[in-house]
Amino acid sequence: EAGVSPHAVSDVYDLAANAAGAAAWAKRNEINAQAPVLNLVARLLAVQTEERNWRIGAKGEEMVGRESAKLGDAWRVLHAVPLGNRGRDIDHLLIGPPGVFTVNTKRRPLAKVWVGDRTVRVNGHRTDYLPKSRDERDRSATLLTKACGFDVPVRSALVFVGLSDFTVKTPPDDVIVTTCRQLVKRLRSEPTILTSDHIEHLYAHARRSVTWD
Repeated sequence: EAGVSPHAVSDVYDLAANAAGAAAWAKRNEINAQAPVLNLVARLLAVQTEERNWRIGAKGEEMVGRESAKLGDAWRVLHAVPLGNRGRDIDHLLIGPPGVFTVNTKRRPLAKVWVGDRTVRVNGHRTDYLPKSRDERDRSATLLTKACGFDVPVRSALVFVGLSDFTVKTPPDDVIVTTCRQLVKRLRSEPTILTSDHIEHLYAHARRSVTWD
């Protein structure tokens, strides 16, 4: 199946070996192994299942991963970064001239998304996407600050894939909400705050699995 596990060096893993969607694919494979025939039938009948949700999510992360590769040589990108030991992960961690960004990917085929300063709605329903993105950002800042020995500001981005409509009424002031197609343009528009040396130093710590324990 898709997904690449990180390469082990002693008890430290180099997260740079992780493919986009690796954690989501691992979860999908775990669920599929419990009932592969039923999941296959459900897939053929387009029935909503947990396996389907993880598979759709994993493919969305792969798409954002391919898009983030277009940021260029000035950026460093990590995927499927484990966040603690409870099975959570950061879909993508981007480190570049405008700073450090956690990226939460949401693939919602043909959905309609409405963005306000306090909430994000999908097909009219309120979601918890903003608070979860903020939580990933805050935890990442804490862990990177501890690993690096100096204050590391982190910003968060919520990136949608596969929508039929995307409406931003009032963008949140602390979370970037955008689409996969607009991600690179959006990040490149941010002002530069990091030098290449700072980027490499942050990346060296961020790619070590022990940073995120």
